[in-house]
Amino acid sequence: MRQLIKRIIEIYRPFRKAVIALFSFLVVLQILSLFVPYVFGKIIDAIILKDFTLFKQLAFLSFCLYFLQNIIVGYLRDLVETKHIDFDVPRYVASLTLGKLLNFSIGQHLNQNSGITQSVVGKGEASLRRFGQTVVYEVIPLIVEGLLTVFALLYLNLVLGSIVISCLLLYIGFTVYVNLKFKDDMARLEKMGHQIGKQHTEILRNLELIQINAQEERTKAEYDMVVEIRDNFGKQLWTRFSRYVYIRNVIIGITSLTVMLVGVELIKTGSWTTGSLVTFIGWSSALLGRLVMFGRLHRTLMELSVAIKNYLVLIDTPPDVCEVDQPVCLDNCRGEIVFDGVSFNYPNRSWINEGEAETVKNVKGHAIQDMNFTVRAGEKIALVGHSGAGKSTIVALLLRAFDPDRGSIYIDGHNLKEVDLESYRSAIGFVEQDIQLFDDSIRYNVTFGLNGRGKEVDDETLLGVARAARLSGFIDSLELGFDTMIGERGVKLSGGERQRLAIARALIKEPQILIFDEATSNLDAENEMMIRESIERASEGRTTIIIAHRLSTVRNVDRIFVLDGGRIVGEGSHDDLVGSCNVYQRLIKNQVVAI
Repeated sequence: MRQLIKRIIEIYRPFRKAVIALFSFLVVLQILSLFVPYVFGKIIDAIILKDFTLFKQLAFLSFCLYFLQNIIVGYLRDLVETKHIDFDVPRYVASLTLGKLLNFSIGQHLNQNSGITQSVVGKGEASLRRFGQTVVYEVIPLIVEGLLTVFALLYLNLVLGSIVISCLLLYIGFTVYVNLKFKDDMARLEKMGHQIGKQHTEILRNLELIQINAQEERTKAEYDMVVEIRDNFGKQLWTRFSRYVYIRNVIIGITSLTVMLVGVELIKTGSWTTGSLVTFIGWSSALLGRLVMFGRLHRTLMELSVAIKNYLVLIDTPPDVCEVDQPVCLDNCRGEIVFDGVSFNYPNRSWINEGEAETVKNVKGHAIQDMNFTVRAGEKIALVGHSGAGKSTIVALLLRAFDPDRGSIYIDGHNLKEVDLESYRSAIGFVEQDIQLFDDSIRYNVTFGLNGRGKEVDDETLLGVARAARLSGFIDSLELGFDTMIGERGVKLSGGERQRLAIARALIKEPQILIFDEATSNLDAENEMMIRESIERASEGRTTIIIAHRLSTVRNVDRIFVLDGGRIVGEGSHDDLVGSCNVYQRLIKNQVVAI
């Protein structure tokens, strides 16, 4: 817990001045709150003594205290809270989180379930904000008020003060014991919440699939079952917890009764006034009432700490792909690519679970092994092979989604690990199989890779790129042209239109390296022909890598690399491989049979 609090303080450090000011106002408010019962007790004594002059003076003093507490100091506290805490802290934490997520490698995002990540981030950010607010607005005032009240009670009466302090210590000790007893169950409940978040995200992501297969009732039933398991466990947990709460509250009841009985005896003996007893009861009742809040606060902080701990595990996880201190900037990339003895195996999924993040390498073989090949600047090559042969792995390493386990990749003679990622990826145009699009306009999606310079691109430039991607005819048919909204994931576009939009998005960057990953898969013959023509135009003068199952897409490339079992088993033109490579022959035969 000490380490956790230290980390939370580090996150709140930029707001330390505002927090200190807020803390100061809260201390003043707590001091003023002690004067109210004291003045009220004196008012009771003045009434009993029929000293109405003193009564009026005390009444005016009471009003002044109220005005100072609730109007002046309260206003200043709210002002600091609104201007520096309520909005600035959430924005800072959100920015910190997003920056960390964007700093992770592509591979780390692929290896972590997005539903788990979303749940950890959402609960972590909310818990972090709530933790800070709880400490500043509730815990610190409670401690300050408790200490001040204890001294005040001992000052009024040593015997009664000692009784209240004994209750205080007993209550706090019992509360800490009970909360620690349920700590593991609270962590388990938090883990269940993450699993529900994961399943909820999966459902929202696949709503179309669920409806097409008429699995609405099944999906709802499966989700309800997971939620019911969590809820049943939660009900049992808090039912058991509440029993201890009621036992704990008995301590307060007995203490309050004791204070009143002993106080009355003191009045009978004449050693105390009625006003003094009223003041003592007011102070002690406030303190004992706060003890109930202490139990709730301690439990709340424990629950929040579980979510924050998982969040900090995510924040503290180092990126798998890091840049060197002085990376090489590829301002004039030529596009020469060399794989030198590269071997790589995908890591197992990294689960953020119970405060630990773990990445374990698969031990069953390699996705690619001892890979050696060179792609000359401006050359157009193709990677072909059966599924799982290692084609997409080569692209993932080339994009530096992962780093090789062994060997090196060189770009224009520079080790890829020593190259500035921003300048390198700016030189790459990538058209993936499953096109990723924003729920925004065609203009926004086409110009997304221009680092915010999309607004500077005129329609003439966009039309030139659209023509090269065989997209201009489609754009001309739209009433709003490039400003047409395409819907979530480009749902308003056909498969071919999405592919051509992705090609336009790659071309507008004027990249020196173009990568097409199954760009013609799952398209009809007409769209496939249009995409092939787009690729032909786009690849002129650029280093181009084409991954394709349909061999008709790659017949005209400079060289074809045939992959099998993570190795290159054939290299050459289409005509060369037809006569020399058995794997390539089987690929052709299977496609002919399929047709």
